[in-house]
Amino acid sequence: YWSKGLFAFSTLIKPLFALAEITKKHNKTWIADFLSMPCVRHHLDPELTPYQNIYFLPAGQTLIVRPGGIAKKVYWQVERQPELKLKSDSEYEEAFRVVLGEAVHCRLRSIRPVGVMMSGGLDSTSVACMAARELAGSGQRLQTFSAVPMTGYRDWINSSSIKADETPFIEQIREYTENIDITYCRSDGIHSLSNTDRLIATLEQPYKIFENLFWIDNIMAAAKENNVGVLLTGAAGNVTISWGRTHPYLLTLLRAAQWRKFFYEGWAFARRFNHPYKLLMKMFWECVPFDIRKKLDRREANRRYKMAQDLSPINPDFALRASINERFHRFGYDPLFAKPKDCWEERKERLSPDLFSQGSVVSAKEGLAYRIALRDPTADKRVIEFCLSVPDSQYVRGGRGRLLLRRAMVGILPDRVRRNEKIQGRQSADWTQRLQPSWPGLAAEIRKIGALEAEREYLDVSKSQRELAKYSIIDDDAADDSSLRMLIRSLIFSRFLNYEDITAKSNIGDGI
Repeated sequence: YWSKGLFAFSTLIKPLFALAEITKKHNKTWIADFLSMPCVRHHLDPELTPYQNIYFLPAGQTLIVRPGGIAKKVYWQVERQPELKLKSDSEYEEAFRVVLGEAVHCRLRSIRPVGVMMSGGLDSTSVACMAARELAGSGQRLQTFSAVPMTGYRDWINSSSIKADETPFIEQIREYTENIDITYCRSDGIHSLSNTDRLIATLEQPYKIFENLFWIDNIMAAAKENNVGVLLTGAAGNVTISWGRTHPYLLTLLRAAQWRKFFYEGWAFARRFNHPYKLLMKMFWECVPFDIRKKLDRREANRRYKMAQDLSPINPDFALRASINERFHRFGYDPLFAKPKDCWEERKERLSPDLFSQGSVVSAKEGLAYRIALRDPTADKRVIEFCLSVPDSQYVRGGRGRLLLRRAMVGILPDRVRRNEKIQGRQSADWTQRLQPSWPGLAAEIRKIGALEAEREYLDVSKSQRELAKYSIIDDDAADDSSLRMLIRSLIFSRFLNYEDITAKSNIGDGI
């Protein structure tokens, strides 16, 4: 907070309101961003918070305070890196291990036990195995915490390549690494809306990651019970250490006019699946600019428009007053997820200051709540810059992706995990099943949305009531239903407003 006569700062927002000069009023621009963006991002501007005149210092910036004002300066941001040219694949693998190993090593400093939040995928298991090897040198053990489906989960996913329970891969890590202790967190009796008020108070804002936040919170509680002081993650791994998506790579080749390689890599990937010609045509089609695709296939355009609208609970009048479309244009935000992105464009977007700032809300404030330091070696500055400097052909080759990490982890990760390309984990596949017993009460609460004036101003109340009528019950396979997600987002935001209303009334007499 800064004004002519006062500068105040804090890790948390609440202490700032202890100062009489700082009034607690909603930042309607932040709220408009939050409600209108169909993705899980919260805001377009990384400086904004839910409150007027209170700002984040964006990731990668410093701030200098002088009598005449404040000045911000960018000291780091994601940029294209000069291409790293080494003589062989093995040299890239060795350089990769050195950089990632140092990032892991630097984050093991702790006076209490170290843990890892681990799934059965490549990123967190790589972090865990490298940390375990480091700790083994001093006779220490590594604690890992893994979310698994609820007791009695009914597998509704009609695919042999997608699994909700990654226990077989996690057990491979246990068997391969002798100093890892695994705690499985089923979060039984907990669902996405169980502890919303406490989580809103912890994060000091509403949130959209409701499918995952409840089990992340449960893992934090389990780690605290085990006296863990540092909890490692691999949250940024998909865009750094295990980068290697075929579609952005094909577009990168296309834009570089590398036609031969473009067709070779596309066919090499497609032939690994059933109906390769159909998949190949679909991949090439997705490289076509959306404006052209929209003219050629109106159904796809309508589907994207509908999905974006279904996910957004914003009141149309409020969206108009907030000039949402102009903001989307000014910040280059694509609400339809339609613009094809090459490797650089996608990684730059996913390593942007607004996403770093949003991630810091969860990691810093959840960490403070449980007195645990959350640290992510895959988001280390050196790791990011190294991974951006590596040629894309080290990540994708011959139709196979995420290759650099797979090769570099030989002897560190068990082969069943390292070489797994057929089975993908699906976290929170059980979130709708968890809600089912509580749905009548939750539906009744959604019907009451609109009682507060702020709810009527910000939320499309008629839309939520109209969509709610479709859900007398929730089916197991409703986990991907956009309208249901919109209802849950509306309810979380409503609880945020009610929480604010209650706390404001309770503070009337205490001078805060």
